[in-house]
Amino acid sequence: MSDIIKQEVTRTVRKGSKNSLERILGQEQNQNFSDTCIILDASASMGDRIGSLSKWDHLLHAVNVHFEDTDARGIVFSSTADYCDINNPPFLRGNTNMNLAFMLAQKMDTQLNQIIIISDGLPYPVSPEEVIKEAKLCRCKVDCIFIGSDDDRGAEFMKRLADECNGQEFTVNDNPEDIKLLKSVIAGLIPEKCIQL
Repeated sequence: MSDIIKQEVTRTVRKGSKNSLERILGQEQNQNFSDTCIILDASASMGDRIGSLSKWDHLLHAVNVHFEDTDARGIVFSSTADYCDINNPPFLRGNTNMNLAFMLAQKMDTQLNQIIIISDGLPYPVSPEEVIKEAKLCRCKVDCIFIGSDDDRGAEFMKRLADECNGQEFTVNDNPEDIKLLKSVIAGLIPEKCIQL
């Protein structure tokens, strides 16, 4: 953090101006996420309900907790893939054509340091091998979050994808209690971004 921002943070803390402090913290946060891309599975199965909300709604809430008003990059995929506003991605419905998302990530205007992909299924209609090939071409670590059961073939694939791309894999079981852990799992994958006062 620059000396100017540090001085302003110190002054703001002394004055107790909550709004100004939030603005400064937000500026610093925006600077820190430009090399992070969040890839979201918007396939039809993400519309399945867990408790009172769909998987998609649970995903959006967990992502917004950490990335709202940041400059984190967003990609959404199903049968197609597109760049998106991470705070308001469209729910596409369709297949799990994951490799298209990684192809878009390769074209970003900055070198990524981290990709976090959140999905509930196996890639289709492409093979797992094709997805891993495209993911490796992104030249950054790929952290994977699978929504489903540990013994699901999708979880096996996401573990393999993370291993091949120097990332970590977490499975969040798709039941009303465990899905609440999604926010914590995302937090565990984010590099330290907070300001030390």
